[in-house]
Amino acid sequence: MRKENEVLKAHIKAFNLPFSATKFWWEFLCKTIYSVIWPVKASLEIFENSVVLTYHSAYLPSLFKLSNKVDKKICLLVRYPRSCFLQKLYAVCQKFFNVEFVYRFNVKKILQASVVVVLLDQDTRVKGIFSSFFGIPAKTPVTIFTLAKSKSSNLYFLKLSRGSFCVVPTLVSISPETLGEFADTYNNLLEQAVREDLTSWCWFHKRWRTRPDKILSHDEYLSFIVNCNSTTSMSALRDSSKSAGVGKTG
Repeated sequence: MRKENEVLKAHIKAFNLPFSATKFWWEFLCKTIYSVIWPVKASLEIFENSVVLTYHSAYLPSLFKLSNKVDKKICLLVRYPRSCFLQKLYAVCQKFFNVEFVYRFNVKKILQASVVVVLLDQDTRVKGIFSSFFGIPAKTPVTIFTLAKSKSSNLYFLKLSRGSFCVVPTLVSISPETLGEFADTYNNLLEQAVREDLTSWCWFHKRWRTRPDKILSHDEYLSFIVNCNSTTSMSALRDSSKSAGVGKTG
């Protein structure tokens, strides 16, 4: 957790976020607990034959509860869990919820699944392109967009809500012909969701670690994010967070 806390503090400094590291961890934990115990409300019919794009959030437990309201099993694409804790956690989730964890991009299972959910907001070592996220180019996986088109699936963005802790699906247009437009659409929707509730998103992740010429080390990332040339976006983030009253636990 030491490195995660260092990344969090670097983001707080770079983006002038309206909370301390201690306050962030406290609110993130509170929102996670509330999302575990709060009832989930959502329109479920749109999930049939769908690829659902979402993100890592304190409200992620709501997604697992939502899975039990869907007739067919949800296929959740994740990175392979290297820790024993995560492996056991995934096993427990598969036992009690209507979800199956699929590691990386298992094309066969994706094509067979009726509902595919993908967490696209982290910088992983898979095929991707650079798309602006808070004014900074961020590597965004794109393989899932190609698979969604080949499956003729409905493509959605799943916004994990604050306050009521409800899962609210928002349709993403599947008409653009380029992968770049798909990535931009996703990152724009994600940025809007994060702006509305800053302490629900995983600011301890190195979202901008991959640069066009290299993958930054931990120390390089801390230096990059604090000194990156995105002052306009950072100022806008600070101002929008104040006007929206973010930093308050739902």
